[in-house]
Amino acid sequence: MKEKISQVIVVEGRDDTANLKRYFDVETYETRGSAINDQDIARIQRLHELHGVIVFTDPDFNGERIRRMIMTAIPTVQHAFLKRDEAVPKSKTKG
Repeated sequence: MKEKISQVIVVEGRDDTANLKRYFDVETYETRGSAINDQDIARIQRLHELHGVIVFTDPDFNGERIRRMIMTAIPTVQHAFLKRDEAVPKSKTKG
């Protein structure tokens, strides 16, 4: 049985959601990469009020940009991190 995570995890895309769901019973909110906008921030704020939110973005420029935007708007969100070397795909094709 997979461990249940009660908070909503903010990720960048479908691959991130798929990887998390392999190991956890979890709901995610996908930002579609760096395309995050004010509407996304408002939705994430609402999710944070209802369930709590954990930001789990890539340790690259876009991931850090998304993290900063969310943290500025919602200072009480939680954060999860991977080290850069842990976030590198195992093959040349993503995945």
